[in-house]
Amino acid sequence: MRGVRLRALADSPEAFAATLEEAELADEAAWREWPESQPVFLACVGNEAVGMGGVFTGEDPAVHRLVALWVDPARRGLGVATALMEVIEDWARLDGADVLELWVADGNAPARRLYESRGYLPTGNTKPLPSNPQEREARYTLALG
Repeated sequence: MRGVRLRALADSPEAFAATLEEAELADEAAWREWPESQPVFLACVGNEAVGMGGVFTGEDPAVHRLVALWVDPARRGLGVATALMEVIEDWARLDGADVLELWVADGNAPARRLYESRGYLPTGNTKPLPSNPQEREARYTLALG
């Protein structure tokens, strides 16, 4: 998971709340804590992780958050992101969520198209991107009913 996450942050720094520098400084305990506390899904081809996505469950058990979705550039356009999203959406439903939310950077048009193609709708809520406060990100939601 650490390797694919670092590749994601290096490839698409503008797409994530965290920075590569922050992730590189994390110790092994921090890397182990994430998948132990919240689900993280890896897409693999053979033994190689080519994509990832995670889910955060918050105070409201009916609302889960899709986070850290990324696919290796060499595997984009082949359905990897869609497969990851299907697994994450199914897991959230089984975990009792009614809504899956996500935040996407304003400049990330390919991700927006992917999310909208799956039925995610913009809520109108925006905020500064934590990794680059000069950029904004928008909240999207999907009703899981």
